[in-house]
Amino acid sequence: MATSSSDPRDPKELFWVENQPYLLSLGYKLRPRYHPDWTPTWELEPKKSQLYFEDDLEQLKYTVLDAVRIKDDKKVVLKRVEIGSPELQMLQFLASEKMRNDPRNRTVPLVDTISLPHDPGTVLMVMMYGRRFDYPPFHCRGEFFEAFFQLLQGMEFMHEHNIVHGDAAIQNIIMDETRVVPKGSHFIADRTHSGHSRLFSWKDRCSVAPVDYYYIDFGLTFYFPAGVRNATMLGYYGSWREPIPELSATVPYNPFKVDVCRLGLTILEVIEPYPALADFIPLAKRLCDRDPNRRPTPTEALVNLSELKTSMKPARLREAIWQTQATSFDRFTRRVLGAYWLDFHSP
Repeated sequence: MATSSSDPRDPKELFWVENQPYLLSLGYKLRPRYHPDWTPTWELEPKKSQLYFEDDLEQLKYTVLDAVRIKDDKKVVLKRVEIGSPELQMLQFLASEKMRNDPRNRTVPLVDTISLPHDPGTVLMVMMYGRRFDYPPFHCRGEFFEAFFQLLQGMEFMHEHNIVHGDAAIQNIIMDETRVVPKGSHFIADRTHSGHSRLFSWKDRCSVAPVDYYYIDFGLTFYFPAGVRNATMLGYYGSWREPIPELSATVPYNPFKVDVCRLGLTILEVIEPYPALADFIPLAKRLCDRDPNRRPTPTEALVNLSELKTSMKPARLREAIWQTQATSFDRFTRRVLGAYWLDFHSP
């Protein structure tokens, strides 16, 4: 299928357009933009600004798209991978009954896989829908503690099974928004419900607890049968803008310790605009200590985090915290001058 010169869709979107009828026959409905007979809404209502139309929102990453499962009206996420890809194999393993029965399994549930008759080398992984976990903002220390605790639990679970996530970056952690954002959010414009209205409402996480958090994107995940202590790697991977000191193309390092460091950097990034979360900074700094041997394991960090919670009075955990806006220089320092930022934040 080829787009006409007047079709505003990117040619990369045609994969989804071509497969829309088949997915619909399986019970998965795509947004109108991906229907073969789609007519842009702004052509039907020319007096309105194009900014007001949901179907003007273009997918940025064409291997991933949202859909609605018709039988229960639940949103899901479809990800296109090659048959036999390590990511598919890893998610299938993590989705096994034995693995899912462990409450520490904080990896995104794989709910289905779809083979495509016209593209035999491709499989669609169907996963639960979630939103980036750091928005809506945290209301109190107890909410942040629960997120931090679950992420450490999830990493403990993976490491216990000799699995390194590989990129525990902020964009690779989601929350189940079902209770927090009852009206749901748009996959592209995730601070809107519908994709065009800028009115966005939510409930405090503590008022609708429990809220679940999950790791996603297992494209850089590795399995080390020799175990945590004996695992070594070479090379650079993951979110390269963040400073992980031991990454090297020539000197072997332990990827499990890198995993812990990456999570520590993510936690520091989340804490940064919340002055009231300063109590959690020492533990987060320890996770990304410049000396890998001084970093706690996820299990040790869970003990430390629980001790920190015990030391706080219940009223302090429930006390509202307020988010301040990080300065543009703070963001520049962290993301561009990353190594210096880590020096500044290290013990």
